Amino acid sequence: MKILIVDDDQFVLQVMSAVLAAAGHSDVTLARSAKDAVCTITAASKPFDLCLVDITMPDIDGIELCRWIRNEPNYRAIPILMVTAKADKIHIDRAFAAGATEYVTKPIDVEEFQRAVSQYAVSADKDEGQPEMAAAPDGAGKSPAERGIDFHQGIRLPEVPHILDYKALQNYVLAISRIGLLDTRIFAFKVKGVGKIYAGATSEDFVSVLTCVAQSISGSMKTSEFFLAYAGEGAFVCVARGRTAQNLGKIEQDTNRRIRRAHLTDSAGIPIDAPVRVGPQIRGGLIRSGQSVVDAMQVAITKAEERTCLESDDDESKSALFELFDVLMPYNTVLRPKSAVAQVNNHQTERALAAAFRAASTEH
Repeated sequence: MKILIVDDDQFVLQVMSAVLAAAGHSDVTLARSAKDAVCTITAASKPFDLCLVDITMPDIDGIELCRWIRNEPNYRAIPILMVTAKADKIHIDRAFAAGATEYVTKPIDVEEFQRAVSQYAVSADKDEGQPEMAAAPDGAGKSPAERGIDFHQGIRLPEVPHILDYKALQNYVLAISRIGLLDTRIFAFKVKGVGKIYAGATSEDFVSVLTCVAQSISGSMKTSEFFLAYAGEGAFVCVARGRTAQNLGKIEQDTNRRIRRAHLTDSAGIPIDAPVRVGPQIRGGLIRSGQSVVDAMQVAITKAEERTCLESDDDESKSALFELFDVLMPYNTVLRPKSAVAQVNNHQTERALAAAFRAASTEH
C-alpha cells in the first residue's frame, strides 16, 4: 500500500513512519506542507492508496488540502485520515465535510493507529478495479450487479450536499462521541420497493434514483448541521446536530414531494416510484460507548425498515393525497395543501381528496 503522510513537524513524520514500518507498511512518502503534498500527488505516477494529513500547517491547512485531494479524479474514493491535535467539534465537522474518512487525535495510540491503517490496506486490496459510480460509456445498459454494485453495501454516490461514505459517517459519529453526543440525533430513511428497482434497473438508473433520494433528503433538512450516508439496501442514515428534535414527519413529506417532482424514469422512459419512509430518531445522549454508536446506526436502519414493511393503507392514502397536491398546485393558487393535509387522519382521507378536487374544479 502506497501511503502519503503530510505534517509540518519533522519529528511527527519520523514517528509515524516508524510506526507504519513496524506494521509492515514501508512504501511511505513524506511531505512537510500542503504545497509539498500537492506537488507530490501531482507528480506521482501511481495514485497513493492512503493519505494521513495533519490539520494545523502553515499557509494551507490540512482541511483545505483534504478538500483538494478529494476533488482529484484519482482520489475520489481513497481513505484520508486526519491525524491532529484538534479535538473540537468545529474541526471535526469541517474535516468530514471536506472529505475525511477518519479522524485520529494526537497523541497517537500506536495500536489503534496501526489497526486503522491496516484496515484501509485490506480495503485498498478489495477496491482495486472497483468501477466508479459515475456513468461510464462501456457500462451503459448494464445491471447494477454487472457493474459491481452490491445491493447490500453502501456505494459512493455522485456529489450530494452533506453526504459521506457510510464508513466515514460511522467514523464521524465515533469522533464526536469522544466530545459528547447530547445534541446528536440518528435516524434513517428507507426507499420503499428498492429491491424491485435494483432488479429491474440499469446501473445508471439505480444510481440516479439513489442520488435523487439523497438530494431530496438533503434539501428537506431544516438544519445545516447534519451528515447523510447511503448504507445499502435502500437505506440512508442521517446524523443531525441540534438541541431540538427534528420534525421527521415534515421532512419525510418534503422529501417525497421532491422525489415525485423529479419525475424519475428509467432509460426506457418508464416512471420509477421511489417513496421513502423515515424511522424514529435515536438520541445520542443515550449512547455510552463507541461500539454502541455503530449499533445505534443499525438500529435506526432497522426501525426505518419496520416502518416501511408495516405501512398502513391510510399511509398509502396520505401519499396519494400528497401526489394529488403536486398535480393541482400549478393550476390552483387558492388551494392550501397544508390545511387540507391537516384533515387527513384515519377516516378523513376521502373527504380531503374530494375537497381538493372541488377546489381545483372551482378555479377551472
